[in-house]
Amino acid sequence: AGVANSKRPQISNKFNSDCFLSIHLNFWESPSAHGTETEVNKSGKGKTSLGMGNTEYAKIIQKYMQRATGFTDRGLTDRAHLAVLNNNKAAAALAEIGFLSNPTEAKALKKNKKKYEKVFTMLLFTLPLSTQNQQ
Repeated sequence: AGVANSKRPQISNKFNSDCFLSIHLNFWESPSAHGTETEVNKSGKGKTSLGMGNTEYAKIIQKYMQRATGFTDRGLTDRAHLAVLNNNKAAAALAEIGFLSNPTEAKALKKNKKKYEKVFTMLLFTLPLSTQNQQ
């Protein structure tokens, strides 16, 4: 990390990013909390060069993340207050892969770390192609 959350959209804008993805692992006080979710600023004005907005971008992230993990699909959560999702000219989303506080998910996350890294790398580099095919 090393870069403050409030500075990340500024960096994205400086480099004229097409999309912005912040990847996280979730945690909750109850070990029964589980699943993947993607957080998004639904009222944000970020767009890809193909005109895809935050919500459309987040839906794609959620779909592929859920397929890769097999965890419960918690869907999209509107989090307009999160610094990494504000003031970004690019379509932006925050991916919560799974819950470290859930013993089953924590074990799967550790066991399949390389698989998930490959999925996110593939997603980041092929997203522009996948969105062209959907429009």
